[in-house]
Amino acid sequence: MIKNYTHFIFFLALWSTITAQEQTQCDKSVQYTVKLLESKSSLIDYKKLYDTLLPCADMGIVEAQNYIAMFHLNGLGVPKNNELAFRYFEEAAKNSFAVAQYNLGRMYKYGLGCEINFVKAIEWFDKATSNGHSRAAFALGYMCFKGFAVDQDYQKAIAWFQKSNDVMATHYLGICYYFGYGTPVNEEKAIELLLDNPIENSRLLLAYIASNKQTKRECEVIASLQKSTDTEELVSEFVNKENTSATKLVEKNDLLKNWHGSLVKYDWSGQKVLSVSPMELVIEENADLLKVVLSSKKGTVETNALWQEETLYLQNMKLELDLLYPEPNQGESMQYSLMSFSLKEKEFNNKTFLVGAVDSYLQDWQEYGEPMQIILSADGVVDEEEIAALQNQEAQFIKLYPVPFKDDLLIQYKLEEETNVLVELTSYSGDINITIDKGVKQVGKQVVRTSLEIPKGMYILKVSTDSKKYSRMIVKE
Repeated sequence: MIKNYTHFIFFLALWSTITAQEQTQCDKSVQYTVKLLESKSSLIDYKKLYDTLLPCADMGIVEAQNYIAMFHLNGLGVPKNNELAFRYFEEAAKNSFAVAQYNLGRMYKYGLGCEINFVKAIEWFDKATSNGHSRAAFALGYMCFKGFAVDQDYQKAIAWFQKSNDVMATHYLGICYYFGYGTPVNEEKAIELLLDNPIENSRLLLAYIASNKQTKRECEVIASLQKSTDTEELVSEFVNKENTSATKLVEKNDLLKNWHGSLVKYDWSGQKVLSVSPMELVIEENADLLKVVLSSKKGTVETNALWQEETLYLQNMKLELDLLYPEPNQGESMQYSLMSFSLKEKEFNNKTFLVGAVDSYLQDWQEYGEPMQIILSADGVVDEEEIAALQNQEAQFIKLYPVPFKDDLLIQYKLEEETNVLVELTSYSGDINITIDKGVKQVGKQVVRTSLEIPKGMYILKVSTDSKKYSRMIVKE
């Protein structure tokens, strides 16, 4: 009995020694991998690195698991395999490895190796933040800042940015303090943050602050349009005097005019006017479609458009718009893809106006643009008083992710009452019509996940309730 026990202790000690040696070797392999990848050499043998790290990953070494996942995700040394990447990220994440927790959050956010699931994405970003991962905290702040998959909330964005040491989090904190997003304006604090932030984004914003790019006239116009108490009282006064009438539904023939007015760009909350750009819009019949010609100080663009349910769906309209301040690789302007105008006809001061939300997409950033609105009249120039009275930027009812989508698509909307709902996807040409979801839905946020094997192109996502229809364009790539 004592002899057998002695043998057991011997083999246990031997096994422990081997395991310790393997651990030491794996630590060296991980350190070597880090050093090699940081060198950014074009001579890296990824297949050799993969073969070296795989046994370590299968032993449960979290750093190795994270690297193996990255190799599978990016096709480095092995074929791309999102499912295997997800599996290795998940194994490391469950063992509280912050980098893998952040990467797993991204997998859920974009539906890589799994279904898109923003609840789980946020859950893993939160865990990564708790374990000290600054980029995860920035990711959560960015979602709150722009309202991507969550309710837009500057104060929550600031709270996440403050938990991060990431340079982009510092940059966005500077933006919040300078423009007064979710906090009182504090130019001194903004400059302090930006001066110490070693990235081009912050340098360009500092240059903008120093040169005060907005002219005095632009500042006066924008200030007059802000949704202050004075403006609300002004609008109320006009309504009480019956200078405005009930909103009128727009018919196709109502559109066929030469319109003059402005494109109003708002901040992400839809509450602050950032810029007002003069524009002209000419709409003509063109066979079964409409021809839309838009002129601005940047030039003239035109496209065909489809008119359905008070929405003008634009086929291919790319418009260069000034940015509030320069961005790296963009300069002082950026190309927006204008996707649709949701239009209403309104009367004010005995003039007829065409007013509507503009849905746009930024190809370079792979995301929707900030809220915008057109305010146009066929009866001459639109002045500041008229813009102030007619501006009303409503939040998008439908939220879609990712943009554009490949196969998996996440659809979100919020109901104020119980109702029957029909969710459909229709191709721009109308030859494809797919029912995605239908039935009685309860009050609150609705989330629909679907996988669509359909041709590339432009599609219209429609959500119909008992009382109203909503729609939004999206591109399948």
